Amino acid sequence: MTLFFTRFIHKYIAHLTGRILVIHTVVCISLLFSVNKAVAGGKDSVIVKKPVIITNLERCNIPLSMITRIKHLSPLEMRDLNEEYQHTNITDDGQEIVTIVRMRFVENHITGYIKEALLNNSDKVQNINYIDIPIEWMCIPPKQDHPFHFAEDIADLDSIREENGCLDWVQRDNEVIIKFAQEKEKPKKKNKSARNTAKAK
Repeated sequence: MTLFFTRFIHKYIAHLTGRILVIHTVVCISLLFSVNKAVAGGKDSVIVKKPVIITNLERCNIPLSMITRIKHLSPLEMRDLNEEYQHTNITDDGQEIVTIVRMRFVENHITGYIKEALLNNSDKVQNINYIDIPIEWMCIPPKQDHPFHFAEDIADLDSIREENGCLDWVQRDNEVIIKFAQEKEKPKKKNKSARNTAKAK
């Protein structure tokens, strides 16, 4: 009886040990998978940021002089827009980050991207945002009391100019001071009586 009881206890302990080992293995694998997933997620959140759509030139990380020049481009000049600008910054941890801005005019929009990458490895992108700026054109009217006309499609400018007698086209937000044709000052004619008085003196 004692031998039978001893064998039973040994089998039970072996069975219990096997089950605990299996459970322990499963738990360890699950924990390892969870940790790896969390670490991978953490790395992704650091390296890859959600892109932002930039809709105005002031947020494109380019100099003010470049912004002003682009805003004053004529329709003909805007068609050929093909700009690239770069500048380098040093981060707090001593890494050199180069910011690359590329812009072109495509289908009535200034489009492109702003990319931040390591200076010695430009393929390793730290951050990227996209540029999509719609351009609206404003017709300079022939007279001060003539209504303004606007166009979003550069292909419509010639027909609108012809129909409304536009003097020229400018970008709507370029802050140009508009001078109308009738504002040109004509030389003032001297009054006859004033001339006679001057002669008498």
